[in-house]
Amino acid sequence: MSFPTVVQPLTGGLIDLENSDAQQLAGLLLAGSDIHRRVSEFEMTVNDVLLAKLDQSAQWTMHVEIDGQWVEIKAPSPTAGTTVYPEDVLETALEGLVQEGTITPGAAAKALHRRIVLELGVPWDADPREIARKVKEAFK
Repeated sequence: MSFPTVVQPLTGGLIDLENSDAQQLAGLLLAGSDIHRRVSEFEMTVNDVLLAKLDQSAQWTMHVEIDGQWVEIKAPSPTAGTTVYPEDVLETALEGLVQEGTITPGAAAKALHRRIVLELGVPWDADPREIARKVKEAFK
């Protein structure tokens, strides 16, 4: 039976499994388990920080280019749909969070959609939908 030569993940050196004894192989197996554990810890830490940053900006889907390839990253909203607040309480709470730097102003705007009803005198031949569209565009 022939055994392969493999690449050691940390050093990039070649390991000749065919000519390795059982003790060397056991050592390699333990080293591989340690590498796997450290990579898992690395992934979990980066994931936690990424989720915190996405949550801070109320962003749970992002598209990034990595090495010329576009990747979609999705994260669950930790509190989506769990609580409803009175608008005045929510506005005050969001203002405090923005001032503390806990969330961005954009995240606050996503959390609180304000509705303004205007009564305007317009000419008879004016298109009210067009006026409404222009007003909405001014606040994007």
